[in-house]
Amino acid sequence: MGQQIWTKLMATMNRRAFLSAAVLAAAGARIARAAWPGIKLSLSGRISEPIGEVTNLKPLTYDEFLHIARTTGYDAVCIRPLQCNISTPLDEMVEMARKTRAAGLQVSMVTCDGDQPPNNDCSPFALLNMAPRLRMAEIFGAKLIRCQIKRPEQLGWAQRACDEAREMGIWIVHLSHPATLFSNLEDAIDCLKKINRPNFGLVYEPVNWMNTPQGYGRDVIKAVAPWLVNVYAQNQKVRPPGAPPDVTPAIASVPQATVESCVLAGRGGGVHQQTSSSLGSGGAANNLGLWELGGINFDTVFRGLHEIGYTGYFTVHSRTSQANTPIDLATKTFAFLKPYADGTKG
Repeated sequence: MGQQIWTKLMATMNRRAFLSAAVLAAAGARIARAAWPGIKLSLSGRISEPIGEVTNLKPLTYDEFLHIARTTGYDAVCIRPLQCNISTPLDEMVEMARKTRAAGLQVSMVTCDGDQPPNNDCSPFALLNMAPRLRMAEIFGAKLIRCQIKRPEQLGWAQRACDEAREMGIWIVHLSHPATLFSNLEDAIDCLKKINRPNFGLVYEPVNWMNTPQGYGRDVIKAVAPWLVNVYAQNQKVRPPGAPPDVTPAIASVPQATVESCVLAGRGGGVHQQTSSSLGSGGAANNLGLWELGGINFDTVFRGLHEIGYTGYFTVHSRTSQANTPIDLATKTFAFLKPYADGTKG
């Protein structure tokens, strides 16, 4: 009888010890999260660009875009060429920048011409004509200019562009992006090391690496931490093994592009007409809101970002669809991301 009582007593004590340890562990996790620095949220003008066919789409005016970003709680906006580009009249550009500042918003990054979003073969030539892009970034107070690099010889172009931008405190940045030299982790790090400029950085977009061998998780984030200056986020369903990738068609891409062929094709730096199909409808069936399950694991993404002490911008890079209007997309995504950005979730 005495042995049975002793056994029950020890079991009770062990349960109490386990529960106490669990409570302490949970408290420790909360303290660690509270110590994580906050991540700023930015809204891209891409929320007005459709994926697939969207009936009765009414793209946001710039004033509406700023109003949604400000009233929802975003810290910044990311300028797309459909909103403003290097061909926009200077007085209009200056007024847009004034309105942005008046709304209390920063500009996290500028994409200055219509060749960058479709990632066509003319897009890298922007690196050879940085002056108007630097002027646009300066007007908006942006520190990041997006570029594309598709061939090894263009790494030198990026170096010279960085040298030109450095005295203005501006960075040239490249997305983790298919059909570029940054299409996977290994190649991206190789390029970053070869460019070797203090103002050249990486924009990490997990969707674009989700189907690569290395993936997009915490180890990948740690590997690119020295160069990480911005994060983009959209969401797609995880593709089953062996399924063919979605292909987003480029807009009139010029084979063996040269400066001359791109100019002759009418690529003066402005915006080329983009329909919902030219913006890519192949991925519409797999498109998800950031808050929807079945795609990117944002617990993993934000834990990785917090672990490296990332305090830059996390930009909502989603596109409107038949399921979500631009306003719904902006507000639902902010509600989903805010706890992650504050470090209370993930």
